[in-house]
Amino acid sequence: MKSRVLAVWDYLHTSFWFVPTLMALAAVGLSVGTLRLDSGPVGSNLARQVSWIWSGQAEGARSVLSTVAESMITVAGTVFSITIAALTLASSQFGPRLLRNFSRDIGNQIVLGTFVGTFLYSLLILRTVEGKTDSSSGFVPNLSITVAVLLAAASVGVLIYFIDHLTTTIQAEHLIATVAAELRVDIARLRPPAPPGPGSAKLPTGAVTPEGEPLVVRSIKAGYVQYVNRDGLVATAEERDLVIRMIARPGDFVSKGEAILETWCASDRLPNAVQKDLRGAFSLGARRTPVQDVRYGVLQLAEIAMRALSPAINSPTIAMGCTDWLADALAELARADRPTGTRLGASGRPRLLEQPVGLDELIRLAFDPILSYGANSAMVIERLLGAIARLAHQSRPEDRPVLLREAELAAEAARAALSTHEDRRRVEAGVHEARQALVADGPNQEGSDRCRLG
Repeated sequence: MKSRVLAVWDYLHTSFWFVPTLMALAAVGLSVGTLRLDSGPVGSNLARQVSWIWSGQAEGARSVLSTVAESMITVAGTVFSITIAALTLASSQFGPRLLRNFSRDIGNQIVLGTFVGTFLYSLLILRTVEGKTDSSSGFVPNLSITVAVLLAAASVGVLIYFIDHLTTTIQAEHLIATVAAELRVDIARLRPPAPPGPGSAKLPTGAVTPEGEPLVVRSIKAGYVQYVNRDGLVATAEERDLVIRMIARPGDFVSKGEAILETWCASDRLPNAVQKDLRGAFSLGARRTPVQDVRYGVLQLAEIAMRALSPAINSPTIAMGCTDWLADALAELARADRPTGTRLGASGRPRLLEQPVGLDELIRLAFDPILSYGANSAMVIERLLGAIARLAHQSRPEDRPVLLREAELAAEAARAALSTHEDRRRVEAGVHEARQALVADGPNQEGSDRCRLG
């Protein structure tokens, strides 16, 4: 259930229509409320006692409301058309995922909601304005018109905020920091879950595969695994006395008919109802999402770095910033407790086995692309080696082989791509620092001499 809620919330949170729709509905409610006040004695008394409340005639009221409505919808259309054009150009530099970050930005959603809400409110009030005739005394909702003017003034302030906010959010430094902050949240979700009961206070340190041939559960459609309801899988396994091993992880692409689970049970087949429940724990979609896929954020930062190092952009500074934030996020994982790959049921028995995302996998995803594209930049390699050295001081002995591998790859890349003596000297110093950090607290000396540039 929790993963379903996360799936729905991520869809709503990243949709550009959700918050504006809520604000439009709020505008409808506000119009009903102010019109009720205007039609009662409260509105009449306020109009007489408060000098700044609108007190004009019907013709002037229609003119004000029409002006507010027309200006709001015009400003909204123009501003957001220009914005999409600017973001399209920016996404060509930093990647198409920039558009997703824009659409999920709550500030941008509130700006659009303010324009749409003010437009809708003005239209609803405009239709109630009536001039005096022989058969009618007319109706001019003074309080409601005043609120419309105040909303228009607030929209001007929101427009100024939006221009400042947009110019900030499309800057490379801000974009990288935002993606890194989201990555840290994703890494925090990797912490092991609390044990289900007092009899299972300690989880097994490794996922032990049961004996016998497993029964395979296959996907009935294709797509990226966006969410997995692990609690639901554990509950089903406990109820049916199963042991389940996840084959597909969040972020993996699954083809129709491809295996997503293996199960061990007492019988030689799984009922269709059980298979349906197990498949229902997987949510597949057309794109990857970062909620359960920690690799998504790593790849996003690596993609920004790769694009920055391409000949078309050629901005090593952006790539170095990505390296710094990647190292910071990976250090968070290096210090934290990590999932064991085994989840227990209420009985204390292992029920769900999976291959958790490890630090070594994330390090390779983060640093290998930057090395491939930045091999001819001494600044990038030097910064990458500095990140390896910082990670080495915070990592565990079992994490250091992959860091050593990255240092060796950096030395090899520098040896092949750098031509000047000064660049090679700087990278040599970085390799030496990384090697010293890697061997400082553990017997990792073997193979470390291969990091020398030669």
